[in-house]
Amino acid sequence: TTTQLTDNAYADYAPRISGSLVVWYGYDDASGGDAELFIYDITTGTTTWQTGNSDDDYDPQISGLYVAWHAYDGAGGGDAEIFLYDVAAGTPTQFTDGAAHDGGPQVSASRVAWHGYGPGGGELEIFLAVPDTPTDTTPPVDGAVTADTGPFTNDTSQLVFSWRWFDDPESGIAHYEMAFGNESDLQAYQPFTPVGTATTHTFLPGDFPAHFPGGVFPEATYLCSVRAVNGVGLTSPGT
Repeated sequence: TTTQLTDNAYADYAPRISGSLVVWYGYDDASGGDAELFIYDITTGTTTWQTGNSDDDYDPQISGLYVAWHAYDGAGGGDAEIFLYDVAAGTPTQFTDGAAHDGGPQVSASRVAWHGYGPGGGELEIFLAVPDTPTDTTPPVDGAVTADTGPFTNDTSQLVFSWRWFDDPESGIAHYEMAFGNESDLQAYQPFTPVGTATTHTFLPGDFPAHFPGGVFPEATYLCSVRAVNGVGLTSPGT
């Protein structure tokens, strides 16, 4: 299956994909404008973030929930600097702020490498930025999962669940994991599976043909379980 993610009056370039996120850059109006970064969340089917500034942003790279790119630090051009965006926290970090161009960023988790000129100019050198690791020894606090139609439904074609109130004040919620089952086995139909930062999901009988060959959900009790993973990889018990 092929899905067209953009349909606008300007060009889009350089898509990169990691997990459930796709990032690219494109111009923000039909006349050209300046180049911006966009992030598309496959699990929600929405474009969740763009740089939205007056500077040109180029060459995005993505690893998990981190996006690195280079951008010019002035509306008139300026020099290229290196940036990192933390999708879970919703915050960008500028790693460089010199008078020379920095480019070619590569990212692995929250670590970023790039090439640039040193303080004295000369030839290009390689740089590495490793952000401070947050101190967090406790897992996230579980929230609540609810069926969007309430505890009962006569719709056998789909089951929709949402979750909220998960929290981790130290390192934040990096992503969620979701399972689908019944009263005797919470993972009977789907084991815990990463779903990015989505907070709602629709289950269809066709997603589980071995369990529901008739294409409908028979009358029964169905349960969606969700657990959260924080910024240092600790997982909540689940609810």
